[in-house]
Amino acid sequence: MSYQIKMVSEMLGIPKNTLIAWERRYAIVDPGRTESGYRVYSDRDIATLRRVQSLMDQGYKIGEACRMVLDEGPPLVAEPGVTTAVPSSDRAALAHLRDELQDHLLEFDRAAADRVAARLVMLPYELVMDEVYFPMLRDVGAGWEVGRISVVQEHYVTAYA
Repeated sequence: MSYQIKMVSEMLGIPKNTLIAWERRYAIVDPGRTESGYRVYSDRDIATLRRVQSLMDQGYKIGEACRMVLDEGPPLVAEPGVTTAVPSSDRAALAHLRDELQDHLLEFDRAAADRVAARLVMLPYELVMDEVYFPMLRDVGAGWEVGRISVVQEHYVTAYA
């Protein structure tokens, strides 16, 4: 699949100008072009950018993160129905997104929850379910069971997921 820069920016939460700057300064991705000259990003480009984000979330500077990702080689892009191992750094980034999503839902902030969920769109379905939604639902259920989460909050999160 291919995506134009506006969609990539929205999915990853990275401004378009930043994506272009990373492309020029660090050669982290080399998107194709349409006949009219618009950038077109592949699934592999998106996976690369997600990896850079993950490293930055861990405290690395952009230049360091890009060097590390380029040294790792091209990311594996999962084929539909194929399960791949999840690096611990990516698992930590997914846990952070899960917590952020859960917090927004427990506050009934649908717009903020949608922004977090949009960042998960390009990941394999099974990965998102196994690492984000199922653990979040288990946590919310456990919170409801001990009275930390109200029935209304539990219903809201469950309906969203």
